[in-house]
Amino acid sequence: MPPGQPIPPWTLTKEAKREWDRLCATLAPAGVLATSDADALATWAEAIALYLKANRELERQGPIIAGPNGVPMVNPASRIAKSALATMQRYQVEFGATPSARMKVKGNQAPAAVDPFDAFLAGKPALNA
Repeated sequence: MPPGQPIPPWTLTKEAKREWDRLCATLAPAGVLATSDADALATWAEAIALYLKANRELERQGPIIAGPNGVPMVNPASRIAKSALATMQRYQVEFGATPSARMKVKGNQAPAAVDPFDAFLAGKPALNA
């Protein structure tokens, strides 16, 4: 495991562990992961796993099911999927995984070299010149 990458908690479900691995493979190169992100990343991975499970249930049963008295009702998996999707979206923003969020999140990457001429025009000394 690369340095700075969080260790997955043992409590992750199998599907959430697959999502954890997929997320780490995407986020680690961007430099937005730290060892302290384990709980946040686990929550995101579990939300994805729950969303996928609820969607499979919706595909199997459909969005409307027969209620306890035979009266049609909204499939409870629909509410579960909606809640999991909201959690996923919050964590996408936190980790800079949306186009607009990427503009706000700074990774652990080395600062870009300062062009001496740009520094001169800005009235600042070029530190790497």
